[in-house]
Amino acid sequence: MSSENQSAGIYAADGPEDASPRRGLLARFVRANIALSNRLTPEHLLENDADIWFEARADELLDNAAVTRIADIGAGREWHFRHDTLERYNQHLIGLDIDAGEMAFNRDLDEAIECDVTQGMPIASASIDLMTASSGVEHFSDNRAFLRHAARVIKPGGRMIAKFPNRRAPFAILNRMMPNWMAQKLLYALRPGSEGKLGFKAYYDRCLHSVFSQDARDAGFEVETTYVSFNSSEYFKFFVPVYLASLALDWLRSTTGNKNMSSHMVFVLRRR
Repeated sequence: MSSENQSAGIYAADGPEDASPRRGLLARFVRANIALSNRLTPEHLLENDADIWFEARADELLDNAAVTRIADIGAGREWHFRHDTLERYNQHLIGLDIDAGEMAFNRDLDEAIECDVTQGMPIASASIDLMTASSGVEHFSDNRAFLRHAARVIKPGGRMIAKFPNRRAPFAILNRMMPNWMAQKLLYALRPGSEGKLGFKAYYDRCLHSVFSQDARDAGFEVETTYVSFNSSEYFKFFVPVYLASLALDWLRSTTGNKNMSSHMVFVLRRR
């Protein structure tokens, strides 16, 4: 049985003709639960604090006349950061992605390179001032290789800023327990609007704070600063009881202060 037929069974156990009504019912159920979850959420948890910190720090790093060449890892369809500095400092933006079709939609790129960054980066050595990676590291099958290739192309004193989930986050554990087709189907059903943005195969290779820190040092970086968040419950808003239980679990994990138990991590690395 093909993965398409298998995944269709989530909605239509009795046949394809039942898929649309069941999908519509599930969508209404999910929307209602998300709306109620949002109303129950403390204001400071409505946005992922790791996202806020990541975007603010990236914007600070970009606002620098010395940053003229930027490599965006997993560039995809759009540039996720500020646009004003691209013109102000004549910054040259290079996108690297395994899917050239995705980058075809990205109008901010000066250069688009299709490649697997764990196999190599076809960029001149010591030529990049700033490398950005927005939630892409978890999708790389060999992050030690990624860090080595990144260290080769970043100038001494240049930086990388990367945000990615911890492999011990509850959603990451659940993701690894399911076949990718099932995880993707469930994600699209339970997080409306995520199609084409989320759901790519994730490996979470060496995605622990202590492990990634040491790997970065081994590759030739200094760990300049890190930020961790224990918030992971946005994935569970589809059903209020599960969401509330997840909020409680997030709080309990945060009380440990153990960065290896966090949900999301941001690293700012400086090339030695």
